[in-house]
Amino acid sequence: PENKMRDKTPYVYDIPGSNLCWLHNCGSAAKSTLQWLKRDYGGARKMEDYQLKANEKPAFVLLQEPEYRWWTGVIEWASCFEDYAWWKNKKIMEWWPHFDRFTLAPWELIEQVKVEHYIKVGPDLNERMQNFAREHSLKMYGDFPYVKPRWRTVKYINRMANALKPALENHMRRNPDLRQKLNQYLEKDYHYYNKAK
Repeated sequence: PENKMRDKTPYVYDIPGSNLCWLHNCGSAAKSTLQWLKRDYGGARKMEDYQLKANEKPAFVLLQEPEYRWWTGVIEWASCFEDYAWWKNKKIMEWWPHFDRFTLAPWELIEQVKVEHYIKVGPDLNERMQNFAREHSLKMYGDFPYVKPRWRTVKYINRMANALKPALENHMRRNPDLRQKLNQYLEKDYHYYNKAK
């Protein structure tokens, strides 16, 4: 089944005055990157379809550890349902493991865009981004911003996340085909994550 929530169109942002663009990737410091571009570039425009087709600039993308990123995406997705055990709904589970933009595997975006630079998200991201900015003559006035994800700052989402993960992991143990499908879906992500610096 297809719907707009599961859209796989890449969101690519042009960085004015540079020879790079940025491939947006939900769950991999995307809000931090948007805040940096707003602060130091006055914002960056998402390319329209016609601009994307004509674009020759290489892109960079930030990558979180794939399974961790998928779990944070599932938490974001599940925030739509409050305490509803959505994984028991057969219609919803037809979409497993890609429900929306937050659970979309980055490789599905990367393979549509000319990505040349892969940056690993971790505790040293500020240093990595500072080095990347210097190397490519990008503006970086001060530290790279850190924007906490919603599930860390919104109390009801945090409570839901703490209950969701063990319940869903238990469901996956009882249904090993779900674990297998998730592993297969994320396999290519690890290929790109392992290329990240």
